[in-house]
Amino acid sequence: MKNLLLLSLVTIFSLVSLAQEVKIAPIVGLNGSYPGLSKATQNDYSNALYQAAGIRGTTVFMPVIRAQTGALLEYSPNDWLSFQTGLLMNLRGAKMVTKFSSVWGTSVTGKLSAKTNITYLEIPLLVGVGLGKSGVKVRIGPSIGVAVSAKSFVLITGGGESDTNSEKLNIGNDPLVDTVKPFDVSANLNIAKQWSVGEQILELSINLQPSLSNWVPIPANSSDYYGRHITVGIRAAYFFAVK
Repeated sequence: MKNLLLLSLVTIFSLVSLAQEVKIAPIVGLNGSYPGLSKATQNDYSNALYQAAGIRGTTVFMPVIRAQTGALLEYSPNDWLSFQTGLLMNLRGAKMVTKFSSVWGTSVTGKLSAKTNITYLEIPLLVGVGLGKSGVKVRIGPSIGVAVSAKSFVLITGGGESDTNSEKLNIGNDPLVDTVKPFDVSANLNIAKQWSVGEQILELSINLQPSLSNWVPIPANSSDYYGRHITVGIRAAYFFAVK
């Protein structure tokens, strides 16, 4: 993974050296991020909830809306082919809602909402093809992400009372103590529409980004356990020519 990151950085600096055809763009967008947890992983969450708080109920895993910001660097050797990379702050996560019917065998009912927010620094490596003179581009390629922070926020209501809690989550590869793995490799399918604004280019795009690797630490030889982000995003970019 470290070698992939090094290769990505080398690619970025190589593109800068070809500045006669390079454009740079700040970007801003929104992601809809779904945790993509296996049934076994979801069941483990429910069991852990019972062991920690005595809660029995039905848990639903839901997507969350998160932000994306950063900058892109694009090299175009001709009118139809392009290579794109950059550095993005990609926020992902998950929401888990448990409607419980008992706590430690009592008849207390209520709801527990737990939200996980994960911040990744990502380097995309995309190849793009323009579709004639339509201003439409299709890009594909991988992204390499490094988890830099992870937090959980919990709200529990029941029995006429409520309580909130937030904590920092461990990042690492040990399934016994860590919640989020340090690296995430994902695929990208990006469909963009470009418009000329003076000498610059405004671009709006839709991005589908499923993870190829697990974002949760998985016990060894446990094929039934996995968690892979599934992300759909929209973003705007404004490209400036470097030269």
